[in-house]
Parts: sequence; structure tokens; C-alpha cells
Amino acid sequence: MFPSEEAGDYFNNNVILLKYNLDLEDPDGIAAKYSIRAYPTFVFVDGDGNEYARFLGGAADTKTFLERTQNAIKPENSWAYRNEKLESDPSYVIEHIKYLNSVYMQDPAKELLHKVFATRSVEENFSEESVNLYNSLITDTNSPIVEFMVSNREEVAMVMGEERLLSFLSSKANTQLFNKLMRIDLEKPESVEDVENEIQKIVSNPLFKSKFSEFLANHFDLIKEKDHEAFFENSKKVLPELSTNEFSFIINLNSGAARVLKIQIDPKVITQRLISLNEIALELVQDERSKENYQRALDYYKSQL
Repeated sequence: MFPSEEAGDYFNNNVILLKYNLDLEDPDGIAAKYSIRAYPTFVFVDGDGNEYARFLGGAADTKTFLERTQNAIKPENSWAYRNEKLESDPSYVIEHIKYLNSVYMQDPAKELLHKVFATRSVEENFSEESVNLYNSLITDTNSPIVEFMVSNREEVAMVMGEERLLSFLSSKANTQLFNKLMRIDLEKPESVEDVENEIQKIVSNPLFKSKFSEFLANHFDLIKEKDHEAFFENSKKVLPELSTNEFSFIINLNSGAARVLKIQIDPKVITQRLISLNEIALELVQDERSKENYQRALDYYKSQL
């Protein structure tokens, strides 16, 4: 089973391995019991089934996987150690929230984050470190933290800066709309109405609206009509008007067009369109990291033809 003797010796002598394809079936409710939201997740439990530690994601080779396993089950990486440190050292709480987020335990991470938020000053809550954490944990405009930012705009802007505050709020609104669109059921009028109302609610709020949400408002009829070709052509036209952090929403909507619209689209057609959109994005972005990401995506899609 193990591709190396070292790995075989370690696992056979230290752990009992069980594998579940929880994304296919989960009759015993294991995913819910251990809060598994992403795959692969490796959970280490004691003889009573209590979680000891975990890590997320695989590894490029056996040696790396073995090292990740050995690191995960060190006492200082156990839940018992983390919880004890959390009680004895209040300053550890942000690191603990980051850890929870890193292993896709967003619900407990958000719960703890909101408790911490209520105890800290505006300066602490909207520091660079805090806002970066919110970026990965907050995915809609319904968060208590977003509500605070809206209700205390001037005070928050004194710490974050007005431009960054507005960018943050619109990005959360965009994420909210994107997620709703990816779950829309065009065969159910109530689902369509729900998304349409959400779009109008966002674009009517100057703190939330963006070029992306305005694009959706102006072209939602194309989605309802399942006119994927017209939606793609308009996507190409709007890209130069968007901020660079909005590009991915447009590209991913076109990538998931067949699934969202529930229609048959030739995979090669989708790939050609993604190549076209990524080529436009590559010309528009300025920073090197973004250029590398779009070039990597472009190379991948071209390899699929």
C-alpha cells in the first residue's frame, strides 16, 4: 500500500488508517461530526473517536506527506494544546482563528471571530492583519462585521482608508452575488426572483455596488434566457471596465455557464471562451503575480484543446 518502506513502517506502527469518499456518500455522518468541508482532509482521532488533530490537502510525494503527518500529531498541534493555549493566552486567539480557517473550519472560526470583534477597539479590528483575515472568512454582506462597517463608516474609514473600505464592501457583495448565481435554479421562479432581488438590492446601495454587480443587473435577462453566447460576448466587453479583483467573477461565471444554465455546451467552446477571457485579463492586469496567475490559467486551457 505504501510506496516507501519508511512510510509503511511509520503508519503501520503509529496509526490505523481508514479512508472514506465522503464527497460521494456519507451514511454515518462523518463529515458533519468532524466538520469536514474540503477534500482531502486528514483527521486523527483517539480510541474514543475524539479528534486529536488534522491537516488539509495532500502532498506532492510520500516524504512530504509523511512529514505533514508527523507534524500534525505533535502534541503542540493537538486540539488539547490549542484549546489550553487559547484559555491561558488571550493574544493567541487570532492565530487560532487563522488555523481554523486554514483547515476549512469556517463556522467555528467565524463564531470565535465575532466574539473577539466585540471585545476589541476599532483600530485593532480594522488593522491590516484583521482585514486580511476578514477577506478570507467573510463571504457576504450579512456578516455582523460588515454591518458594523456600514453603520460606522467614517470611524472605520479613519483606520482602513475610504478607498479600501469601499473596495472591501463591494467585494463581499460581489462574492455574495456570485455564490447566489452559482446556485440559481432557472426552472424555479422563486429562485430567479431571489437572485434578481439580491442584485437590485446590491446595486441600489452605493457602499456595495460595483461594475460587476451593475453588469449583472444589466445582463441578467441573458441568464434567464440561457443565452450563453450573448452573455460571453458582453463579458468580453465589460472586462476592461472592471477592477482586477472582479475579473475572476466574470471568468468563473463563464466557466460554470453549462452548470448554471443547465444546458449542453460543447466543452471545447467553453475552453475557447476561457482562453479569450484570460487573454484579455492578462493584457489588463499590472502586477506580476496576477500576470503569472492568468498566464498559468491560459497555458492550462490551451493545453486542453
